[in-house]
Amino acid sequence: MSDTASPEYEEQYAQYRQQSKQEFDQYFNDFERTVQQGSLEDITQWKDLFQQLGQGYGEAAQADPKEEKRQGWQTAADNTNFAAQTLSAINDVDHSGFADALRSAQESIGNVSNENDGESDEQKSTLRDHRARASETSNQLDQMKNQAGDIKRVQRQDVERMRNDMRDMHQNTQSTSTEHRNADEQAGQHYDTAIQHMDNANQWGDQVGGCFDQSDASVEALKAAGDALGQVAAN
Repeated sequence: MSDTASPEYEEQYAQYRQQSKQEFDQYFNDFERTVQQGSLEDITQWKDLFQQLGQGYGEAAQADPKEEKRQGWQTAADNTNFAAQTLSAINDVDHSGFADALRSAQESIGNVSNENDGESDEQKSTLRDHRARASETSNQLDQMKNQAGDIKRVQRQDVERMRNDMRDMHQNTQSTSTEHRNADEQAGQHYDTAIQHMDNANQWGDQVGGCFDQSDASVEALKAAGDALGQVAAN
């Protein structure tokens, strides 16, 4: 094909190679920033664009009049398609159980903060501090539950902060439950249930974090695509 291509067609394709690289660089910079700072919803909105770009690079791998450029186009297409597929998979992940786990933990902790029938003033006094801490934990879980209900729209740094807070809360609740159980066995059972739900919530949080990790893998694939396009655009 390179033997029969007209000079005009050769010139058009030379411009197309340069234009493709320049456009890609702009897209990549914006996407990389989105991955670092945005939400999962922000990140996955790029999937259709990268699918279109990958298709275009694949077509160029067949149509470029310079045969030595075709492998570069194909490498760009493969990596861009990988990024698009990864973002599509992230978009399909269901995170609805995250808020449910936090809601269940909050309900169990809420039971801890309630007074039992027939308690003496001394028992109430002894348990007051424990119940105050349980009430504080319940309020914190309420805020997390609301955030988790729309987790795909929460920015990455806020998700990381939330996951760290959850791990700290889980650890603190385990410590508090031992002290509280000694004074109130029934509260200890509620704590056990709450801790199980918190453990479940942490696993859901890990799933969300894993989606951000996968978006990092998309960035790496797109870096490889950009390198390949750089070779395509070089004279």
